[in-house]
Amino acid sequence: MTVLLNSAVMYFPLVSWIVAGVFIVMVPIIIVGNVLVLASILLDPFKNIRSAPSSYIIFNLALADLLVGVFPLPLMSHFYIYFLTNNSKPFPSSVISFVTALAVGVSLDSLLTLSADRLLAIKTPLKYNIQVTKKRITRLNIFIWFHLLLLGILPLINQLRPLFAFISFCYMLVASVALTLLNISLIYLVRNRGRNIRNFFESENLAVLQNTFNREKVVTRVAVIVTVAFEVCFLPVLILQTLSSLVTKMADFSLKTPLYLLTIVLIYSNSLMNPFLYAWRLPKYRKAFRYIFNKIKNKIPVFSLLRSELAPSDDGARCHGKQNNRSTFQADGASYLHNFENNNNATNHTGLDNVNDMKTIQNTKF
Repeated sequence: MTVLLNSAVMYFPLVSWIVAGVFIVMVPIIIVGNVLVLASILLDPFKNIRSAPSSYIIFNLALADLLVGVFPLPLMSHFYIYFLTNNSKPFPSSVISFVTALAVGVSLDSLLTLSADRLLAIKTPLKYNIQVTKKRITRLNIFIWFHLLLLGILPLINQLRPLFAFISFCYMLVASVALTLLNISLIYLVRNRGRNIRNFFESENLAVLQNTFNREKVVTRVAVIVTVAFEVCFLPVLILQTLSSLVTKMADFSLKTPLYLLTIVLIYSNSLMNPFLYAWRLPKYRKAFRYIFNKIKNKIPVFSLLRSELAPSDDGARCHGKQNNRSTFQADGASYLHNFENNNNATNHTGLDNVNDMKTIQNTKF
């Protein structure tokens, strides 16, 4: 990776500038998206996320994606810009290789764990809570980070870089094949278990098992989509590096085309996709994202001011209602007084007419 990275930046300055700009745009999106995922799991505002052990695997995957946005992408952007403007390296590119190998390895191991978790949940739903616990998942997450930190140190030592390349190739190849087989098994189980579930269990357990299956099926579909997205983003760079190390002509082709830079963009973009996939396919994460967004908006003075100006407050509406009632009462009172005065005037006129009539009678001589 180090040789290809240096050569790509050297031979394709315009493409390198574009790639550096793309990385700068991707950094805040990756950080915000994955921080939202981590906050949704840690806060769990509706108490429906951390109850599932699979959420701890998604937490580990989001942590690896956040690592990509915090370290490799800013370092890669700085490396490109500095190299293009000063024609020298700001730091050894092996540092980027170390952090990238760590993040990609954690993502791959987390996807393997998530696929195995989904396989157990669909295949043995009654034993799943006994076999898969939060404590076991947490221990597995710690082991993943520990052994990948040890593996990531190898590219920092010049003498061990060939060994690291060989171990990485074998590991990625085996893991990719295992991930593909696990997902094929998951798709097969999801399609057939829903049809045959009535034939395997007694009627009193049928409703519970059907609800459990429907709930696990949603998470399983997300696991398959996230895994397919990872493989689509990662396989091109793996194939290119493998062919470049084995075939001399392919190595020359990689150095003379910007293909490697494009595959690097593709692999880092996977860390950007996952939060959107969770929000798209998992309602409980989407609901938690909306809750956190509303909390943040309430704490920002600008949004609070706009909301108070656009929407009338309850006190204002209440005062406005009182003013309307007062105006209506005054109008009714004025109308009543006006009618009362007219009646009095009519009465007075009638009284005067009666008095005149009496006087006329008295003055009349019979």
